[in-house]
Amino acid sequence: MKKGESVQGDYITINQVVIDVDGKETWKDLAKTPARIRRHRIPGYIKTLIDALPENQNQLVPGSATAIGRRFSRLMAKNGITMNFHKLRHINASVMAFLKVPEKYALERGGWKSDRVMKKVYTHHFLTNRLKRTK
Repeated sequence: MKKGESVQGDYITINQVVIDVDGKETWKDLAKTPARIRRHRIPGYIKTLIDALPENQNQLVPGSATAIGRRFSRLMAKNGITMNFHKLRHINASVMAFLKVPEKYALERGGWKSDRVMKKVYTHHFLTNRLKRTK
């Protein structure tokens, strides 16, 4: 994400994605529909980090999307977690459903146009026993 295009005040706008096409990073507008553009408040501690970036650094996280994704997955694996960025979308949808976040807000947060994809693909159910075992 580019600081100058994505960050306005205390908000970040997510309106593009970086994909890997034949080993090359490609920036792609994901705003085919207005529902896919997401705007979220930036937590204070993250905003402080963004504000501390050098003026000439426009990229919020330096490095290629592939390198960042691999670094994240290695960090998770080091801590016994099998995880990538896309799985975070599934977890987020599932946690919102578990917490009974109103559907309107869940759709807005995830950038889904309708609840069909969110419910069929992204939302997974937690078993009550599974949650009790982790406490």
